Amino acid sequence: MVPEKPFYRAASGELSQGNIFDRVLLVYATATPLPLRAVSIEGRSLLETSPISEITQPAGKAHGLQVAAACDFTRAVLLTYDCEIDKPATKHLTLALVRPLDPSMPKQSQQILRENRKLSIFFLPADGHFRESLVDFIRVSTVPKDLLKAAPRIACLSEEARQAMLFQFIRYFCRKDLTAAFFQPSA
Repeated sequence: MVPEKPFYRAASGELSQGNIFDRVLLVYATATPLPLRAVSIEGRSLLETSPISEITQPAGKAHGLQVAAACDFTRAVLLTYDCEIDKPATKHLTLALVRPLDPSMPKQSQQILRENRKLSIFFLPADGHFRESLVDFIRVSTVPKDLLKAAPRIACLSEEARQAMLFQFIRYFCRKDLTAAFFQPSA
């Protein structure tokens, strides 16, 4: 399902599903995370890594464990639905990594990606803000809503493109041919 033009619309000041952001921190695990613990050295409060076997988390703590982890400082597209974004209780939003299409990859592979035939990828055509890019559904992350509000918005998917992206996202997770299942021609 490839949307017709226009593919993008101007990004508004409000957070919206389909916003494409620049310079977003997306954390990912590359190996066993290194937990951090607070230490005091010469009166200064610092964090140091420690073996995971030495970490105990107090019961009832829902804030999670601080760890040293890898992150990308990159582009991302907002996946969280608009009505969820607006809820005061929503503290974190879901994004997918946006990476440039590798021009050195074989032309046939590029065409497969452009036609959205690889389920884990959604193709983004070139725009004034970026070259041909890919939404990578394998690299989905959450970030605090307040952090995302400060990130620069470079574009927003049009309604048709946003629906096509979500269609691909669902196809990726369900591994089902939704076109045949839901878009049967009426008799």
